[in-house]
Amino acid sequence: MKEDILSANPIEVKKTYPYRIGVFSDMHVGSIFAITNNPITSHQKKLLEAWNSYIDFCNEWKINHAWIVGDLILGNDFRSRGRFTSIPFIPNQIRAVSELLIDFANKVPSLNGIYIWGGTPYHDSEDTLIEETVVDKLNSAGVKATYKGEYTILTLKYNNLKKKLFITHPTSASSRPENALGRIMSEWQEKVGQGKLPPIDMIVSAHKHEYVEVHKTSIRALQLPAWQLFTPYDSALKYFAKYQPDIGGTVITYDDHMRSHPMHYTFPSFVPESYQTEIKIVQNIKKEYIDKKHKKEIDRLR
Repeated sequence: MKEDILSANPIEVKKTYPYRIGVFSDMHVGSIFAITNNPITSHQKKLLEAWNSYIDFCNEWKINHAWIVGDLILGNDFRSRGRFTSIPFIPNQIRAVSELLIDFANKVPSLNGIYIWGGTPYHDSEDTLIEETVVDKLNSAGVKATYKGEYTILTLKYNNLKKKLFITHPTSASSRPENALGRIMSEWQEKVGQGKLPPIDMIVSAHKHEYVEVHKTSIRALQLPAWQLFTPYDSALKYFAKYQPDIGGTVITYDDHMRSHPMHYTFPSFVPESYQTEIKIVQNIKKEYIDKKHKKEIDRLR
């Protein structure tokens, strides 16, 4: 069959973009299968390469804001009893993700500031406010950062035009995420009609590790990709294909008419063939670290 090809006719169009926002989530620093500033395994090195490519995209658009919508670290990983942890102890994970974000800010000179939202309680701690602690570390390093809580209705304004966004980490569960986002948009518009919620232009959520965009004329919804590869929890193994993630981040621009243009910068995901080998490598490194830490504590108590 003959291929029907439409010929290209490139032109250069000059536009003004008052808002250029790098938006990402679900970094899960501390996991064997996630982005980290000091990669140990081969797939962590590939994730770091993808991260640096995403930084290049952010610089290409000269982003002036960065939004991180929750789940910065892995936490204690109770589900796998720490088996999938590459960085033991929450303070070490906080330090690692803070160093990664400070490096991000230093490499993106156009950045005016970073907003960070809370994530899933599973990755949190009873005695440490993860996101707020990271924000404090960023500000101490000279990076302007703000903790935005569990959710925000955020207004963007340019000249006399305004756009409102609802931003939060969780999203609704569904076997088809586009169906869930469509339902969320419809429910929001229903509550607007009842006078219970203000009209908004975009819903931004995360958590599912999958990029999805649903767009209607009056509202759109955006679900973010992640920086963590497939993790072999029992529940995920049952639905192996379903839980293959999208890896990367997004850039959302607003033009001089305040029209939004979300763009995903996603990278090939993969299932490491050497899962067991690389888990063993990390476990040995962790054991050596923990043994040293325990020895220091024992020596101190003596």
